Amino acid sequence: MVAIPLFAGCDAGHLEDIEIAARQYQQCLVHQVMPEGCDDAEKAMNIAELRGRQKGIDEAKLDASREIGTRLVDGNPSESPYHRIRRSLTQKPFYIEPEAANFRPYQDKCLDIDLEAENPSPEDMERFIEWWAERSDFRLQVIAYVQRGNTVNFLLSRSRQPCLPDDYSKIDEEFPLLTESQAAKLGDGEYLKGKLIPGYSSANVEIFKSFEEAKARYDELAGDESK
Repeated sequence: MVAIPLFAGCDAGHLEDIEIAARQYQQCLVHQVMPEGCDDAEKAMNIAELRGRQKGIDEAKLDASREIGTRLVDGNPSESPYHRIRRSLTQKPFYIEPEAANFRPYQDKCLDIDLEAENPSPEDMERFIEWWAERSDFRLQVIAYVQRGNTVNFLLSRSRQPCLPDDYSKIDEEFPLLTESQAAKLGDGEYLKGKLIPGYSSANVEIFKSFEEAKARYDELAGDESK
């Protein structure tokens, strides 16, 4: 009679481990930034499940514990920073192969300082200056794209490194940030090779120093296209 509750207690401990590991894995997926950022959490969940199987726990109980842990987490993994950044690059008309450099800047959270306050404190200003200096590296941001004939013209401008906003929807999926090498490959048509894309088969990239210059060029191209 004593053995039954002891075994039940042992099973309960393993099932709780699976639930906790599944919850941590799901939390990681919801907030994922780097491509391999959740590998360790996934491994921990898999090991917890294997230990449960090793103890002979019913498969339905293992599945239920994993499902409970997953459902305890709010948020959709498909809207994580990782997936939003990846979609911004791989969708039409870019088809760009993501690199670690596309995701890495988003590991740092945006600084929570109200610089528009009437009298920002000297401490806040000092924090902002230090934070901004650390983000002095530039990326190339797609400002606009215009198709002319069988060529897509991509207009890019130089932009400061991004950061991770509290609201992930602020990560723009329509106009991605590229590295210099990606911009070069985009202009060479490397990403379009071997793809059957109706309407265009080549790309042209123009890089500008500012958003305003890129916008002026877009107005020019769009105006020519409407004639």
